[in-house]
Amino acid sequence: CHNRNVWITRASTLSAEMANFSANKGGENAVYVSRGSTANILEAKVSNAFKNGIGVIRSVVNCESVDVSKAGLTGLVVQRGSRIIGEFMNATECGRNGIRVETGSTGSVRGSDVSKAVEAGLYIREACHIDASKLVANQCGTEGIRVDEASIINARNVTCQNNKSQDIKI
Repeated sequence: CHNRNVWITRASTLSAEMANFSANKGGENAVYVSRGSTANILEAKVSNAFKNGIGVIRSVVNCESVDVSKAGLTGLVVQRGSRIIGEFMNATECGRNGIRVETGSTGSVRGSDVSKAVEAGLYIREACHIDASKLVANQCGTEGIRVDEASIINARNVTCQNNKSQDIKI
């Protein structure tokens, strides 16, 4: 596809466990979920996205054990009050962040790997609440984990090593 591989919007529902949405050639997000929609893409492949692997806006997504590695920008972008279950994800080697959560979103990225991001591996900002226990964030271009603007993180048993700027910035 030259834009999005999947576009779920306006209170729609998708169930696509173990699907392959990899290597899209253009557009902002390979998988886009918005406007009160729900998606279950457990164990899917969304690697090598042109920009973002998965974009979630005002929606609920289960993307446990999904591969969003090597995205041109960010593997998983969660925004505007969304709820994410993104545990045990492979979000490594992304062009900006492995996982980015912002604007009042909540959920879990427990056990995910966000190593080797060009910027912060996990970036949480603007009043979010995220469980990132057992997350791995090694060898990132800036911080392994960055938390800004009144956000809350559970960072129990994380592994952050050899990041350029610092391992965790709060």
